[in-house]
Amino acid sequence: MAENYIPFLISELILKSLSQTLTPQEQEILDNWLATDAQNSELLDLFRQEQRLEPELTFFSSLNTENAWQKIAAKTVNSAPPVSLWQKPLAWRFAAAVALLMGIAIVFALVKFPDKAPAIAVNKPKEVRKEVKTDINQVKLSLADGTEILLNDIADGTVQEINGIKIEKKDGQVIFRVADNTVSQPKVAYNIITTPIGEQYQVVLPDGSKVWLNSASALRFPTAFPGHERAVTLTGEGYFEITKKKDQPFLVTASNTTIEVLGTHFNLMAYPNESATKTTLLEGSVKVSNGKVSEFIKPGQQANVTDAIKLSAVDVDEAIAWKNGLFHFNDADLKTIARQLERWYNVDISFGDEVPGGHFTGIISRRTDIEQVLKMLQVSGNLDYKIKERRVLISAKKKG
Repeated sequence: MAENYIPFLISELILKSLSQTLTPQEQEILDNWLATDAQNSELLDLFRQEQRLEPELTFFSSLNTENAWQKIAAKTVNSAPPVSLWQKPLAWRFAAAVALLMGIAIVFALVKFPDKAPAIAVNKPKEVRKEVKTDINQVKLSLADGTEILLNDIADGTVQEINGIKIEKKDGQVIFRVADNTVSQPKVAYNIITTPIGEQYQVVLPDGSKVWLNSASALRFPTAFPGHERAVTLTGEGYFEITKKKDQPFLVTASNTTIEVLGTHFNLMAYPNESATKTTLLEGSVKVSNGKVSEFIKPGQQANVTDAIKLSAVDVDEAIAWKNGLFHFNDADLKTIARQLERWYNVDISFGDEVPGGHFTGIISRRTDIEQVLKMLQVSGNLDYKIKERRVLISAKKKG
């Protein structure tokens, strides 16, 4: 087997160890791997608890695991033809679950391929995510009349009917629609829905357009769109599926960026602490402007907006991973990763005198315990971390 496929080999040996089917030669290889680092033994011990494996298989069977793992593996192996290790889908899912959870690729990407980005992949779907609670940790709907509704607290059904607009909550989304008994044009008022750190929510706008809000985000929108355009304002990040209306374009304003569409699917990231506003198009056509210049982007492209607009081809799965409950890092440095972790886990991350170098690639479930995420980063071999209440300190690992 090619040396570059060691992460897959170790995954296979771990599975055989769990099922007690290792040959003497295979046992020797696994023992050598365990002896290289005490953390390898600690991680393996987690999987000797048989009950831990089934939840992972349940989760991975619902995903396109082969596609996800191939994307990760591509970051740590060369262009050699892929080696087929598994003939049965179930066996492959076992391998993927173990390899992803163990973070094996991190270890070998660093040792064997120092010029490549270490691959991270962790998932613990049945475990409750640890976070530091805040006084305000609920999705909040602020109505034009000053009323504030905490959506987590109320049951599904009609929330309120005001000025000809019915507001409903259903299955983790809030829906705005014209009330059935409304004869005249409903009065337009502006509402704001806000998601706290660690929460996501979906809004169905009066025109039927859908917006998914990421954590620490806010959307300001009208209760109706009677004019020649449909306009909303976003802070943070949102994924938009816009209902097509040929004579009424949809406009999103976020920071220094304005997005104009007729009907399309796109993701817009505009957090204040990010260096650029990013618009990623999945389908349709979008016009992106910054007040000085404008650009049209095509599906599969991303517009990075600062004082200029830079277009590039991207992996759209990475851009919308948050909507599917995942972190997706693609050659990301630690500061980029830290900002995402802060917005989801409600922690403050700082660095020591030296920010650990290196870039990371991988997919992590957002339901993963933050300490487990940090553990997997630590396994890369070049950083340590300390957690105290809401504060996380990341420092370069001391040599020797």
